[in-house]
Amino acid sequence: IDPEERFREVKVLENMTADERYEFWSNEFSRCIRCNACRNICPACSCVKCVFDNDEINVLGKANVAPENGFFHLTRAYHVAGNCVDCGECARICPAHIRLDLLNRKIIKDINETYGTWEAGLDSETPAPLVSYTLEDKDNFAVKKGGK
Repeated sequence: IDPEERFREVKVLENMTADERYEFWSNEFSRCIRCNACRNICPACSCVKCVFDNDEINVLGKANVAPENGFFHLTRAYHVAGNCVDCGECARICPAHIRLDLLNRKIIKDINETYGTWEAGLDSETPAPLVSYTLEDKDNFAVKKGGK
C-alpha cells in the first residue's frame, strides 16, 4: 500500500489543532455502546483475560460515560500497537461506526516515524516496537513537549 494513501486521513487529523482533534475523538468515542465487538474481532488482541474484564481491578465502571469510552479505546489501541496489521476489522464491525481504523493507523504511522518502518505480522523473529525498551530509543514526547 502506498504510504501517502495509507496515511492520508491521518495527515488530515495531524493538521487539526489540538482542540479540533479532541473534539473529533470525543465525538467518535461518545457513540461507543461498549459492546466489545472491536476487541473481540481483533486478531492482535490475544490476552487470556482482558484487563477490562478483570473485576478485581475494576478499570471501568458500569455506566457508559465518555471519559471511560475514550480510556477504553485508547488503552485498547496502544495495547495492540506494534501488532496491529491494519486489517480494519475493528471499524468494520463497530455498530456505532467509530473510526478505530484511523486511530490504529495514526499509531502505526507514529511507530514507523519513531522506530523505522514496521509491518506487523511480516517478521516473526524481530520483536515488535514497543515490546522492548532501551536507553537509546528516541524520545519524541520530551522534544515535542506532549499534549497541547
